[in-house]
Amino acid sequence: MAEPTSKFQPETLDFIARNARVADHVTKILGVSPRAVSGALANEYDTRHNNSLLASWSGAPVQWLGDVFAKRNYFGGVDHEALEESYATTALTPLARDLVGDATAAAMKTRLGLAAVASSGSAGDLTTGKLSDDRLPSTMTAKTITGALTAQGFVTTGANHGIELGPPNTANTPFIDFHSGGNGADYDARIMASGGNASLGQAGLTYIAHGGHYFTGGIIGVGAAFSSNVSAVNFVASGGSGGAMYILSNSDRVLAFQSAASVTRGTIVSSQANSAMQIGVWNTSGVFQQLASWHETGLYSWSGHIARVGGSGLSGEIQLLTNNIGHSYRMIGVNDGGLYIQRSSDRFVSNAPTLLSWNGMNEATFPNYIYAPRFVATANGDGQAIKVGDDVWLGDVNQADTLSVRGQANSANGWIQFGYGGNKLGVNGSVGDRLYWGVSFFIQSDGNMYMPMWGDYLGNVVNGKASVYTGGTRDETNFPIGHTILVETGNADIKERNSAHAIYLNSSYGYGFGGGGAQLAGTWRARGGYDSPGSGAWAYCFVRTA
Repeated sequence: MAEPTSKFQPETLDFIARNARVADHVTKILGVSPRAVSGALANEYDTRHNNSLLASWSGAPVQWLGDVFAKRNYFGGVDHEALEESYATTALTPLARDLVGDATAAAMKTRLGLAAVASSGSAGDLTTGKLSDDRLPSTMTAKTITGALTAQGFVTTGANHGIELGPPNTANTPFIDFHSGGNGADYDARIMASGGNASLGQAGLTYIAHGGHYFTGGIIGVGAAFSSNVSAVNFVASGGSGGAMYILSNSDRVLAFQSAASVTRGTIVSSQANSAMQIGVWNTSGVFQQLASWHETGLYSWSGHIARVGGSGLSGEIQLLTNNIGHSYRMIGVNDGGLYIQRSSDRFVSNAPTLLSWNGMNEATFPNYIYAPRFVATANGDGQAIKVGDDVWLGDVNQADTLSVRGQANSANGWIQFGYGGNKLGVNGSVGDRLYWGVSFFIQSDGNMYMPMWGDYLGNVVNGKASVYTGGTRDETNFPIGHTILVETGNADIKERNSAHAIYLNSSYGYGFGGGGAQLAGTWRARGGYDSPGSGAWAYCFVRTA
C-alpha cells in the first residue's frame, strides 16, 4: 500500500464519499477508527490518481510496475487492476448496501425476515429459532426438555448416573413404551410404575408383555409378582432373613417343569379339592405316571409301587412319631443284612429297644411274648419250620398235613408237650408211638394205653375180664383172661395151687412147662392137678389171670 499523502485529489474525495458506509461497516467489524479505514482507502486510491506523485516511488508509474510483476506472478501477488475488476464484478446491489448499512445484526435479520439472535451473535445465546445439527454442542449439562424428545438412542457415560421419569412431587404413573411389531400400536410392551410413598423404592412396577418375559440370567429380588408366564434359566429367592417365592391364587396352584419342547415332565400342585400338596411325574411323552400327595390331615400317599430310603450311609431308617413322645417307632436296615423295628421313649435320643429283628441269615428274633390267632409254617422239606428253645424244631416231614418234632442234634429225640407236670400233654420223640398225658399215662399208636391206676395196659385189663376164646388156631398163644388149659407134667412135678408158671406149646396137642414150642402170652396160674394112677404123671388146670 502506498504511503498516505497530505492532500487528496478531487477523485479521491469523491471515492471516500461513495464508500463511507462500507468503511463504517468495516470499522465495526475490525474494531478500529472509521477515519483510519477511510484514510487507508483514500491513500491507496490517491497514489494511483494524483499527478503530483508521478515522479515519486509512491506514484502511479511505480504502482503500474508492481502490477506488471504481479501479473506475471513474480511475487505471487494480485495486481490492482484485478482488484478493481473484482470490485466492479461484485458491486453491491441496493439490498446488499442496505444490509451493509444496518447498524446491528438484529436489524439485518429483521430486514431479511429472520428471527432475532443475541446481540453477541453467538449461537450459545440463541433464545428462539432452530440450529442445525453441526451447530449443536457435543456436551450439554443440566438441560430441561418440556416436550417430547425423539432420539435414536441414549447413552449415559458418567459413573453412578441414570434416567429419571416422572415429576418427584406429583402423583403419576410414568412408563416406558416399547415398539417392536411395526404395526403402529401405541405400545407392544410397557413398563409402568405406580404407587409409592415418602420412603425409597416403595412403588410397584407393572410389566405388560403378553408375549412373555425372558431372562437369560437369574431373577433375584426380595419380592416379585407376575400375572402371566415367566420363563427363566434360574429363580433365586434371597434376602437378609430368608427368601420366598409366592404363587397366589384361590384355585389350584401349579408349578410345572417342562422340556425344551414344552413337554410336561413334572408338577408341584397345591390342590384345593384334595387339601394337599402333590408332586406329579410324567414320562417323556408327557403322559401322567405317578402322584405323591401330602394331605393336611397328615395322610401321605404314593401311587407308585417302590419307595427307597438310604443307600449312601451304613443304614437306612424310617421313623414314625406319634404325639406321645414315649411312643416313637422306627425301622432300620443296616449294611450287615439286619433289619430292626424299635420303639423309643424320647424320640431316639438315648434309647431304642428292639421289638423285632432279622439278621443276615433271615432269622427273626422277638425279645418278648408273641400273641397271634394263628401261626402258619409252610412245608419247607427239611423238618425245620419252627424252632422251639435252643435245640428243638417243629416242622414237616416232607408230607402234607403233618407235624414233626425234631431235636436239634438228634432228630429222633425231643419232647413236644402242652401244660406242665401232672397236666402236661405231649409226645416224646424217642418213643414215636405214644402220646403222654400227665406223669405216666400214655396212649399208644396201636390203640392200647397204659393205666397208672391199674399199673397195667388197658388191653390187659380188658383182657383180664372173663371171656371165651372163640378162635380155632392150633398154635394160638394169646388167649383172653380167664381162659383155662390143661397142662401135663412129668413124675413128681408138683405145682402148688395158684402158683404162676410159664406155659409153652408142647407137641401138636398139649401144653407143658418147657419144650421147644412158643410161650403163651400173659400170666397163667395153677388151679389144681390130678396124679395119673400108675404112671406118676400130673395134669394141672391153668387159668390166664393177666
